[in-house]
Amino acid sequence: MDRSKEETHLFSIYLSVQMSKSRLAEITDLLKQGNISASVCGRISYGSQLNHISATDLIPFIQELSSHHGADGIWATIKIMSIYCLGGRNRVSNKLYEQLKEILVSETLFEKTAISSRDGHSLDLSINL
Repeated sequence: MDRSKEETHLFSIYLSVQMSKSRLAEITDLLKQGNISASVCGRISYGSQLNHISATDLIPFIQELSSHHGADGIWATIKIMSIYCLGGRNRVSNKLYEQLKEILVSETLFEKTAISSRDGHSLDLSINL
């Protein structure tokens, strides 16, 4: 099995149970260590994975993903934050909005990425939040 399939399976295991603060911290560590790539992290926004995660608990993951993993990390972050913010503005902190603003003006946003072509839609959705 190639690395891409292995990390997809590993990430699927993490997403197979309800997300918690500790599970999100484990995913952040896997990302830091290079055991999963930024491009698979966007999948964390699927379903209701982040419904039980506070903005405060989400920020370390978002910061790691957007600050240390190039364009793939930024686009995955936009995808995650778009879904998270649409889930309820009352749970979104000013610090999370500030992080999103920083991401949206980053030059890295325009670098080549391996993530799908829905990126433009994600950007538009983020700007209109």
